[in-house]
Amino acid sequence: MELNKFEALLAQKTIKKGCFTSIIWQSDVDLRAAYKGTYDIKKVTKGVARIGVNYGHIRAIKESGVTPQSLPYGEWKEGEENIIIEHNGKYQVRLTTTGNSKHRGKTAYYLNGKPIEKEALESMDIVVPSYWNRSHSGPVFNVKLENILQVGRA
Repeated sequence: MELNKFEALLAQKTIKKGCFTSIIWQSDVDLRAAYKGTYDIKKVTKGVARIGVNYGHIRAIKESGVTPQSLPYGEWKEGEENIIIEHNGKYQVRLTTTGNSKHRGKTAYYLNGKPIEKEALESMDIVVPSYWNRSHSGPVFNVKLENILQVGRA
């Protein structure tokens, strides 16, 4: 998604700060060196998240002792604090999930544009092994703005 389109959604109040919003995003899956350029694998996640949360009010953040306004990299985009992070000329959106299982994201994988089951992809042994061991720890994470496919209901 382009920055101006995302900001338009914010201005139109399609995205309300702190409210639960349906969101779909994609990311590239890391391939073993021998398969780069041969395959294109995307991970597409659809879920419910909150955008623009005041992180100081989240229990898990309070318990972690982390200062919520601090960022490990980049800076908040002026006027879009708690929403958009600017880092090296690129933008990311800060998302917050809940522990509620009904809000848990659903993930699908695509191999060269066609759906493929995770188990089938793992058995092909074309993805770097460390990819499958990654986890999101904590309720807060960032998604590259360019990887957001849809925000809100279509």
